Amino acid sequence: MAPGLHVEILKNKSISFVSEDGSNGINADDDEDFVTFKYYHSTRVLGKLFDAVDENEVIKRLHNNRISKTTSSRKHWNRTTSLLHHISLWMESFYKTDPKMPGKAWEIYKGRARAIREEHEASLLDLMFQYGPSPHLPISEIEVFIGNILGKAGAPTSRQREISMSMKERFEDLFSLTVKRMTLQDEYFFQNEPLAIDCDILSVRISTACFWCFFHDKPKAFDSGKKGSLDLRSFGYVAAAMCLKLRGRIVST
Repeated sequence: MAPGLHVEILKNKSISFVSEDGSNGINADDDEDFVTFKYYHSTRVLGKLFDAVDENEVIKRLHNNRISKTTSSRKHWNRTTSLLHHISLWMESFYKTDPKMPGKAWEIYKGRARAIREEHEASLLDLMFQYGPSPHLPISEIEVFIGNILGKAGAPTSRQREISMSMKERFEDLFSLTVKRMTLQDEYFFQNEPLAIDCDILSVRISTACFWCFFHDKPKAFDSGKKGSLDLRSFGYVAAAMCLKLRGRIVST
């Protein structure tokens, strides 16, 4: 195990076992039912790899990225979304070469795409504040996305582990709803949408419009209270994933 603020690496060579009452001599966190483990240095390859991980640096980077400051620099935005930039170029090539996708037929759905994004990010922001440590201090978007709330030292407390499960379920519901809206499965959102063309083709056009709006529209800054403003990015990855999935389905048919 890599050393960190909440992990103690024991120096003695022989292994001592936990006593019958569950006490092992190491201070536990506030979870009375959670038995802490003992960690020892290992001479094996995997042990050396773990030892090489600087857990303090990992946690430091996560907390440095906790609140993403809004910037007007498109260069910075493109650099931090380089993967999405490559997907954007690939999708442009797809629309130019696939006869099922003439021109930029997806452009008429940009208004609908912006509405889907607005609903997604509003719900996501609500989760960030609801599960934050205080009413004016949200958790990070990545914590909601991975379904794990980090403690101050990187190790979640028993309370944080408990509410992380609830948060994860709610984000999965949000993720599912966003996907349904991109793929015409939300009856309320698309109750007046004419289905004169193939549903998969229409879905990939809407997903492409969602991806385009995320990548090209100016990032919307949300007020995060004491920490200033932040911009949300998970919607772009959801849209990109659906573009790739639906494109593969169309090509295979």
